Amino acid sequence: MVEFKQNKLFLMGKHFMQQQNNNKTVKSERFYLYWKDESTQKQISAGVAFFQEEYGEYRLKVDVMQGAQIFLRPVKNNNGSTFYRVELAIKKNDKFSHRSAIGSGISSERTQNDVEMEIGPYTKKLVLRVNQKANE
Repeated sequence: MVEFKQNKLFLMGKHFMQQQNNNKTVKSERFYLYWKDESTQKQISAGVAFFQEEYGEYRLKVDVMQGAQIFLRPVKNNNGSTFYRVELAIKKNDKFSHRSAIGSGISSERTQNDVEMEIGPYTKKLVLRVNQKANE
């Protein structure tokens, strides 16, 4: 498990830090999600993601998973690569129960710092584009 006590954004890097102005919370930044076909390199729009600074993770809104609460959480940083766990929030009786891992991801120089995720049973990779915000 990664230690986040001193700086919970340590693994997230400079791309993900949000500005705070006079102790007012800045609105969450929106980022693009897309499906990437490895064989053709074709990209298909998949939704948006929001960085949640207070938890050091992303909330994903994937078009084909409507209503699902999906989170992308950093778990390890090694040799310039950051590894992630993709989690689904599980509800019982309309109340949050726990989270279950449904996939994994990686960002590195090879991915141009975008986060490439493998989520079963999908054959295409889900990619979080961190270099271009959805509101740009």
